[in-house]
Amino acid sequence: MPNVASHAHEFSIVWISCPADEDVIEKLTNEPLSNELCAAVNRISGVQSSFYYQGSIEKTEEILLIYKTQSCLVKELMDYIQTIHPYSEAEMFSLKLEQANSSFLNTLTAHTKGPTKQH
Repeated sequence: MPNVASHAHEFSIVWISCPADEDVIEKLTNEPLSNELCAAVNRISGVQSSFYYQGSIEKTEEILLIYKTQSCLVKELMDYIQTIHPYSEAEMFSLKLEQANSSFLNTLTAHTKGPTKQH
């Protein structure tokens, strides 16, 4: 059984949708990783999005990116994503973790620039 850490609430996942464009996806994935704003990004392809836009219902294929980071970096990550995201108002939200195994949290800590980074 994995060792479950009691400080999981110090970590979050951030969900961001983006266009199904490989250049955009690479930028939205690699730049936050390079800047240590997150430790990992998952990509879910084939998301069919429906939404109101300028008074009508629109449908499009998007990609969902899931960033794993320290909670103290969520605002900085989301602010940074907004500056490089092609949508004027990118869909973003975060959720704090309730439980996670210790080795996963140690990996997040080691690969992000937050205050709990191990040196």
